Amino acid sequence: MRPVAKKPKRTPYPLKEKVSSKINKLVDLDIIERVSGLTRCISPAVFAPKTAKDDVRICVDMRCANESMQREKIPLPTVNE
Repeated sequence: MRPVAKKPKRTPYPLKEKVSSKINKLVDLDIIERVSGLTRCISPAVFAPKTAKDDVRICVDMRCANESMQREKIPLPTVNE
């Protein structure tokens, strides 16, 4: 896989506090982990407020990372096989 580093998108100022608390919560739950040091791949994240609760939705744009992956071209077996 060739490295892909996209520029991060800016976090809207009204959502900064909610985003940082959500990220800290996800780190505490061991869903995501902090990276210490350099990384070869960077995908931008987009933050949007949820309508039902006082919460924020975190979305990561993985299109460029998915395009850079080298996939194996092995045919899947059929049901009869």
